[in-house]
Amino acid sequence: MGDMNVDLLKCATHGKTNEYLDHIFSSGYIPVITKPTRVCSSTATLIDHIYTNILKRPLLPAIVLTDVSDHFGICLFVPNKQQHKEIEKYTYRDYSDKNLYTFKASLNNTDFTTV
Repeated sequence: MGDMNVDLLKCATHGKTNEYLDHIFSSGYIPVITKPTRVCSSTATLIDHIYTNILKRPLLPAIVLTDVSDHFGICLFVPNKQQHKEIEKYTYRDYSDKNLYTFKASLNNTDFTTV
């Protein structure tokens, strides 16, 4: 990813841009940002690029509109392959006869004279 200063919007009309993009494709990558990332009053260019070779998972590219720079921000969200399932923990008291007997025996064997 980066500010490549190669306007991908001109790949059909500019030979060097078309050659650059062909090289990207032949290396197994595709661009994920497909809209202009630098917009002025009279021009719009796609010069900020992110490439990926992930083709099977859903990708969420984004262009962040900001006036911090003359370029918009770009990012790519790649969902995690593994789904993390929260394991629910239940805390409970076991009031079985065995546990009640053990509890009563502990009480009977405890010295409460100092309390």
